[in-house]
Amino acid sequence: MKDSEKIDAVLKTVAVEPLVGDDPIGNFMLPGRFAHLQRVASIFSASKMIPEAFRGDVASCAIVLELAVRLGVAPFMLFHHLFVVHGKPGLDAQIIISLVNQRGPFAGPIQWEFSGEGKSKKCTAFAIDKASGSRCEVSIDMKLVDAEGWASKSGSKWLTMQDQMFRYRTACWLARAYCPEVTMGLYSREELDDISQQPAKANADISTPTSGSRTEQLLARLVQTPAVPTEEEDERAAIVAQDVVVNEKS
Repeated sequence: MKDSEKIDAVLKTVAVEPLVGDDPIGNFMLPGRFAHLQRVASIFSASKMIPEAFRGDVASCAIVLELAVRLGVAPFMLFHHLFVVHGKPGLDAQIIISLVNQRGPFAGPIQWEFSGEGKSKKCTAFAIDKASGSRCEVSIDMKLVDAEGWASKSGSKWLTMQDQMFRYRTACWLARAYCPEVTMGLYSREELDDISQQPAKANADISTPTSGSRTEQLLARLVQTPAVPTEEEDERAAIVAQDVVVNEKS
């Protein structure tokens, strides 16, 4: 019997518990919550309605589901608005703006002001702080766009959707400056592009860690099936599974 099958058998004996948004550690470490997380992740991983990069990948689906619980958004929606570049997850601008408008510290939704033309064009995203009534704002102009090379990238939308790109960029910067807790500090897709200097691909480049401590590797294998488990690994996984049952009863 493979490690994953042994652990699955143990988890089936554990009472299922719902995930908790303000206790992310418990969602992975408490057997009841983890059992529920794994089962739901298995269903999503088998669906043809989620992006192809997640299909059949129970581990990545579990992480997305737990993130959805913490963000308080529908898991299905998050699957389609999450981007991963070189292992770094990020959100697209649409969902960031939505989260800020719904849960940010502002009295109303994000608004924008445009001024100037050509190389002098500038966009300012702003919102009014609920507590102080002060105006919170972030501005970007074409000089910055040119300096950062955003418009010169292959397939850049700055050439065809300039106003929309201004709105996306300034709103994401406003969120990062004034309420990063709303998005848990996750980068936007455009920021991931800047960091990697490569075009971000939706729901792509999701890889399995190949290094780390023995404990980290065992936790990763709770939602993965290794190709050829060794006898030592079988025994270690069995011990972990027994510990899970003992800790649950105590």
